Amino acid sequence: IVHNQEMKNVLVCDYAVRREKTVVIAHGIDTYSIEKSIGESKELLGVSRRRIILFFGFIIPGKGLEVLIKSFSRIFAEVPDAILLIAGGYHPRLALEFPQYIGTVEKLIDQSSPGNIIFENRFVSEEELRLYVSAADLVVFPYVDDSILGASGALASCAGMGKAVVATNLPRFSSDIRNGYDGILVRPNDEDELASAIIELLEDEKLRARIGQNLKREAFKRDWTKIASMTYELYLKTIAGSSRSSSL
Repeated sequence: IVHNQEMKNVLVCDYAVRREKTVVIAHGIDTYSIEKSIGESKELLGVSRRRIILFFGFIIPGKGLEVLIKSFSRIFAEVPDAILLIAGGYHPRLALEFPQYIGTVEKLIDQSSPGNIIFENRFVSEEELRLYVSAADLVVFPYVDDSILGASGALASCAGMGKAVVATNLPRFSSDIRNGYDGILVRPNDEDELASAIIELLEDEKLRARIGQNLKREAFKRDWTKIASMTYELYLKTIAGSSRSSSL
């Protein structure tokens, strides 16, 4: 079982797995309802009159946070009530694998727009994440590492909350997002294109709402109950086929 067609193609073409033995079942999506309005959530975070760009999750080099921070100067120049909220801290493994990377985000913030970038450098609980997503005007996934094959768990964790998303055009996002319909896809490592997409969504409330609702609508087709049922039915079918083969 794999999450998208790209993963299936790699198994079949690179690892000689038989195509009929590989089944695509999409990554499940959390479809809980937002309990608080965007206004209430912003008030709880103390940023009532700001438009929030949200980045969340453990921080590692391949997620492109550096690109997002560097692009924020232009974003803030055109949207002066914008604020970048970074909800998450450095991944614990960096202390052993790449200690020199720790501190990079703080340095870039100081060079960019320190008064308008909030860095919650810590683990963010699921409850807190719901509040941050609820308060956000849009969510950004500026990832740059194209060596990872799979589906985005981060996207799956917020897709059902009706927020517009900007992501890079990597397989983990392009397999789930149709550019211009339920998200905006940009080239990895392109500060200008990333900034332009974010500015467009921040300044166009109708477009932002439409993309967010389209993403939410697609998410409900993949809630965990449906994904669990598809997986269970596949197991039953596989077991039945195996029983028939053994009885011959």
